[in-house]
Amino acid sequence: MLVKKHGGWSVAGLLFIGLILTGCGKGAGLLPATVNADGPTGFTPTSKVTQIDDNTYFIGVEAVLPPGFSKWSLPFQLPPGRSISSVQGTISHRSSCFSQALGVVAVDGRAMPTIVKLPANGGASTVFVNYSIPVQYTNGEAAILLEADPVSTCSGTTTWEFQGMLRIQ
Repeated sequence: MLVKKHGGWSVAGLLFIGLILTGCGKGAGLLPATVNADGPTGFTPTSKVTQIDDNTYFIGVEAVLPPGFSKWSLPFQLPPGRSISSVQGTISHRSSCFSQALGVVAVDGRAMPTIVKLPANGGASTVFVNYSIPVQYTNGEAAILLEADPVSTCSGTTTWEFQGMLRIQ
């Protein structure tokens, strides 16, 4: 036998059905090529800033954005009376139409911004962020802020993601 069956289904048969339904990834299949967000928009439940040690924090933030202008905030607390010595990571933004997203690491009202813009037909862009100028703060009330403006007629899902590290002194 050339194809081993598992539970009555052959691997080749399952792959064939998958190709028919998805259209080989070219949007020609029976399932739509663009999947709209049918759940909540804004930061995902798994988004967070996690302390690794006394001076280092991991930033793992993802957002699903609705068409039109929106603002989101993901607050977190840093130890008071210190300085952010660096923020490094990648920001990815994807949309099926024109979109721009302003992402900010903020602490006590001080901002370290990044902006990603996509062209009229959308696409994806990933940028590397590297802030290495120290930012002193008092209270340590911090947040990842996101303002996004996908075209209000955009029919596809727009996403924004920031994966990186924050170091304090």
